[in-house]
Amino acid sequence: TSEEYVEDEKYWEELINKTSHRPYIPILMRPEKVVNTGAKQIIRKFKDEQYEILTTIAKKNQITPFSLLLTVFSKVLSLYSKNQAFFLNVPMSIRTSEVMNLNNTVGQFSNFSFIPVDDSANLSIADMSHNIQETLLDCREHSSFLGTDVLKLFQKRIGASIPAPITFTSTIGSNKESLILLNNFEIVGYD
Repeated sequence: TSEEYVEDEKYWEELINKTSHRPYIPILMRPEKVVNTGAKQIIRKFKDEQYEILTTIAKKNQITPFSLLLTVFSKVLSLYSKNQAFFLNVPMSIRTSEVMNLNNTVGQFSNFSFIPVDDSANLSIADMSHNIQETLLDCREHSSFLGTDVLKLFQKRIGASIPAPITFTSTIGSNKESLILLNNFEIVGYD
């Protein structure tokens, strides 16, 4: 509804106003001197034993494995960043479980969300994971205001065309076994 959209827009405006937009990581070379540009994707896979340890730690702390990984990733970034509060780009599924024959449907059912991360208080990984998990759920709750809408707000407020250049993705929680694990966390409506 338009009322929900307006409420979600206010939520995102407040987030943008209180958080710096990107991590300021030192650069090795002035951008204008770079000849060859490109993006780098780093892929890491867990062995079964490692995945079991990760999920055990997450469950013990009542967080999802995704939140735990996002927190560790954020803490590493904040070690190198001049600012400890910034946004990360996190793709999110927007497929509804009510869609019939979902596995036979072709198309993109995703959105991206800008997740604010703040490590300025240097919280423990467990405490920061709880904060990030709540933030993920809040952002999901305010998702009628799409990532492209948030991007326009960033451009209007701070002139940034790429406000969160670092993207965190993970397929943890995307298979049936992981969804059962998530249900054990008693988190409803979380992918």
